[in-house]
Amino acid sequence: MKIRILLSTTLLAGAMVANAAKPVGEAQPLDLGHAAFHPVLSADGTRMLFTTVDHRGLSIVDLATLDEHVISTEAGAGFQPLFTADGSEVVYRTATQIDGLLNRDVRSYSVAKAVSRELQPYSRNQVVMEKAAGKQSFARAEMTRIEVVKEGRSTEVNPLQGADRYQWASVSPDGQRVLFLEPFKGVYVCNLDGSNPVRVLGNRSIYPCWIDDNTIAAVTTTDDGYQVLSSQLVYVDLASGAVTPVTSADMQVSELASCPAKRMIVFNDMDGNLFTLSFE
Repeated sequence: MKIRILLSTTLLAGAMVANAAKPVGEAQPLDLGHAAFHPVLSADGTRMLFTTVDHRGLSIVDLATLDEHVISTEAGAGFQPLFTADGSEVVYRTATQIDGLLNRDVRSYSVAKAVSRELQPYSRNQVVMEKAAGKQSFARAEMTRIEVVKEGRSTEVNPLQGADRYQWASVSPDGQRVLFLEPFKGVYVCNLDGSNPVRVLGNRSIYPCWIDDNTIAAVTTTDDGYQVLSSQLVYVDLASGAVTPVTSADMQVSELASCPAKRMIVFNDMDGNLFTLSFE
């Protein structure tokens, strides 16, 4: 089944000259011998971070050898950790209660030395993890705005008037566009300045991410108002608007991560089983 969503000619003219990526075969199991959730891939696709379903603890695995190391066993350590751009370190937070209030610290883990060090002590202050990881170009959803940082220079954009909030913002591999979700409107792609937002998936879509400059992946869901009935991995050809399912209707996909440099994704189902899929 393929669904087509009409894209604006302005967006088509901007960057979509190459063909979209397509899967190479079927998704392959990534057997760690135990459940794993919330995957995060390094920029070169050689390593992956994972955690428990409730983000307690954080581990790293070499995807070639499946050699694992535990980074932390503490609460909150698996909530949105990041690799540095060169993949040499992992920046993460742990959580604790101080005087009945949630506090977080910031730590850095050396992949080569397998040791962590404190970057910031526990506090109530909000920390931009991308900046803590030394990233110079990124997009970050911040409620009703998106912070777009390019080569260290930050601007705030609001692509959709009346947006309730933004989620899962990211910059395309070529640094020209921003992908994001507005949970009541859908998944969009826009220019770096927030102009020309184009809807590419409906509002029952989560975890959008880039496969390459012309292709994104996401999880689309259906529910009965109480529980999720289906949760399917799809990819979208941004030039044509074609939406193609990757997983079968009987598999409930939980979350995914992508590595545009290798045109690959890793995703897990609701039971914590991991799968990899390459694109060409």
